[in-house]
Amino acid sequence: MKKFLSVLICLIVLAGSIASISINAFADSAIIGLSSKSVKVGENVTVTLTYRATSTIKSLNGSLSFDSNILKYVSGGSSLSGSSVLLSKQTSSGNSEHFSIVFTALSEGSSSLLFTMNAEENKKTDDAAASATVDVLSGNDSKTGGITSISLSEGELTPAFDRNITDYTATVPYSVEKIRIDAKSTNDANVWGKGYYRILVGENKKTINVTVGGVATRYNINIKRLSKDETQKQQMIDDKSLAVTVDGVNYHISKNISNNNIFPSFELQTIKYNDTDINVITDNKKYTLYYLIADDNSLSDWFYAEDNELKKLNYIINNNSLYIVETPPKTVEDGSEWYYDKVQLGNNTVGAYKSRNENLKDILVLYCYVDGKSSFYRFDTITESLQRAPDFVIPTRAAEKSIGNIFSNFAYLPNSGKIIITLLICESICIIIFIIAILKNLILNYKQRKAIEKLENQTQEGN
Repeated sequence: MKKFLSVLICLIVLAGSIASISINAFADSAIIGLSSKSVKVGENVTVTLTYRATSTIKSLNGSLSFDSNILKYVSGGSSLSGSSVLLSKQTSSGNSEHFSIVFTALSEGSSSLLFTMNAEENKKTDDAAASATVDVLSGNDSKTGGITSISLSEGELTPAFDRNITDYTATVPYSVEKIRIDAKSTNDANVWGKGYYRILVGENKKTINVTVGGVATRYNINIKRLSKDETQKQQMIDDKSLAVTVDGVNYHISKNISNNNIFPSFELQTIKYNDTDINVITDNKKYTLYYLIADDNSLSDWFYAEDNELKKLNYIINNNSLYIVETPPKTVEDGSEWYYDKVQLGNNTVGAYKSRNENLKDILVLYCYVDGKSSFYRFDTITESLQRAPDFVIPTRAAEKSIGNIFSNFAYLPNSGKIIITLLICESICIIIFIIAILKNLILNYKQRKAIEKLENQTQEGN
């Protein structure tokens, strides 16, 4: 009996062990691998994260936490949130995923790493975790090189100086022709590259070389000297008083307009805009134009002021003349040959009359302002040429063809039409006056005959 109980107990323990092994064998796992368990200040360390599942992974969401005083995140994660690198992947096959996260060692010390992952798998959701530690050693015998600061007489280093960062940029305006590079270091360091340098427009690459304890470090500085135009654009961007937003695009108003950009019938003027002197061009009648440049330099164009707002100007340049496309006095359509529509001409969306006649599909009729007057012009979309259209008459609804509307539309008739209508009206008036005169004369003669007949009758009765 005792022997039987002993055998039974052994079987139960063995079954429990097998179950435990089975459970562990089918559990998800998280693994952390390090390119090096210890690094020096300024060096990079790569953390390899592996998640293994027992079934096909559909999606992963997790994080890797670290000490941001010891390590600086560089790349490899989905995003950074405080001292945690967020990890995310969408996948449709496989039961394992890998991440490679790169850090730069900032300061001496130890950083704990905690890798947690939650996975959505076929028919279940599971998670796992793993941890590790990275030791950061002093880097005095490496990239620190005994240097404590680098400075420029003009411009600023980007990023700000850090002895563990070796590549920098700086930007200076066109007026800067010389620049001094200075570097401070500890007593045990040898430094080369300090001093004054003449710089040209464009990129100027300079180096500071530092040696300490037999270890050499090179600091690279790329100094960009702007051209005159680039300097002016940068100054305009920096001057917030000239910043405007039109249709969701950020612009700055150009202070200066070249004489080459002045159109016939326009002249250059200087005005105040937010207490800043700027150039505009004006025809001294209807339009004052501003030249705006997008902050990202992606586009620039002419704008005009209306109701204290700057609005984009729709225009065509033909033979160096500026034709400003306006909305015509009327845009009514009665089903006749011409109808009003919006069309795209270059960078401008303008209103134009289009023909239903297939033979005229390349012709648009635009209402343009030029040389102080607004009138209709025919625009050939093939040759991109403009020609006055004095014979064009705005289509009108039949219900509006009344005498009142005829007189209101008289101003838009061609000159030949105006002359004919004027002559017809004058002729009609003359005919009416002539008829009235004849009728008046007939009535007068009739009254005179009646008076004579009455007098003769009275004479006969007296006799």
